[in-house]
Amino acid sequence: KKPTIETKKKNTASPRNAFALAQVIHPGGWNPGVPAPEKLLEELTKRAKLDVMPEMTPLSLRDDDITRFPFLYMTGHDEAKLTDEEIRTLKGHLERGGFLFAEACCNSANFEKSVRAIAAKIFGDGKLTRIPLSHAMFSKVYPVKTVVCKGAAVEPEFEGVEVNGRLVFVFTKQDYGCSWGNSCCTSG
Repeated sequence: KKPTIETKKKNTASPRNAFALAQVIHPGGWNPGVPAPEKLLEELTKRAKLDVMPEMTPLSLRDDDITRFPFLYMTGHDEAKLTDEEIRTLKGHLERGGFLFAEACCNSANFEKSVRAIAAKIFGDGKLTRIPLSHAMFSKVYPVKTVVCKGAAVEPEFEGVEVNGRLVFVFTKQDYGCSWGNSCCTSG
């Protein structure tokens, strides 16, 4: 059974010192039913030597315990329509040390457009810029020069926003979630 959009949740936070991945709930197909977050958590458990919660936690940006989740994951098939209150909460969370990774499920153009609008509301127009392959994100754990997309090796396309030298917001229009979840998706 898919979780529904909730306005307020309580007691969803992880135990102290455990890494928990929270997936942002929004009215744009936020939970596509691909086990991407679980696969990502499985890899973190194996490779990063972290105490990792085994399941992703659905999280409303209206949730009072958002600060317990420094890493937020957001995906969707459709437009992610966030209220002004949710955008303020997300902005505050990112300013206080939080991080958001957003990826367009099935390469959704509607989701991409909405994420770009959210980034512009939080940081201003033009702040979401291409992350170069020389960035530590592409070499710190694994050297990444290409990814396979629709059967072809291509350069990874990630955009981000840095605040005071810290990457706080990362977006890709390439559908990594379906790949992580071993899903058969037409987007590749």
